[in-house]
Amino acid sequence: MAVNIERDFAGGVTGGSNNAASGGSSSVSGGALRSASGLNDWAAGGQSEDN
Repeated sequence: MAVNIERDFAGGVTGGSNNAASGGSSSVSGGALRSASGLNDWAAGGQSEDN
């Protein structure tokens, strides 16, 4: 599971294409901010967005 979280972290920070598709507003508002204090969001929805 940690691997999935790390992969989502890298993708969200570098590209965030998946996040943009699911919730562009969140990514546009502040992808870096979300990544900084959104670990819970990744753990809960990281798999869903990745898949």
